[in-house]
Amino acid sequence: MPTFSFCLMRLLLLSMLLSLPLCAQQWLETESYWIRLDAQCATIQGCDDIQYQGHSKTTGATLALQGRSWWVGNKTAPLWWGYRFYNGRLHYLLHRNGLLQVTNRKGHVLVEEQGQWLQQAPYLPIQTLPLGNK
Repeated sequence: MPTFSFCLMRLLLLSMLLSLPLCAQQWLETESYWIRLDAQCATIQGCDDIQYQGHSKTTGATLALQGRSWWVGNKTAPLWWGYRFYNGRLHYLLHRNGLLQVTNRKGHVLVEEQGQWLQQAPYLPIQTLPLGNK
């Protein structure tokens, strides 16, 4: 018989999965950025091949990165935490709650903005930009 903590963990995981749309593309908007995620898998959560394209609202600059889903915990009770991307010495973390963090390898936070997952893609030039090749 499953333990209470196991059932609670399953319930939490289910609620998190239902909080974001399960699709091959997702959008996050923060105060300064629009971010598009494209999964090269059937679903974006749990995918180890995700492309990130960020667009600065202030400068118009774009950034394309390759990354994967971010899990914490152990193999028997993994917890989906968001997405991870790397750009040289910088780590781009998109938390499941919409928080964007850019940190260096020492863990110093360089950018931290709370964002919101969008239900549909915004109309902006980033939609027409091709993603970088692998």
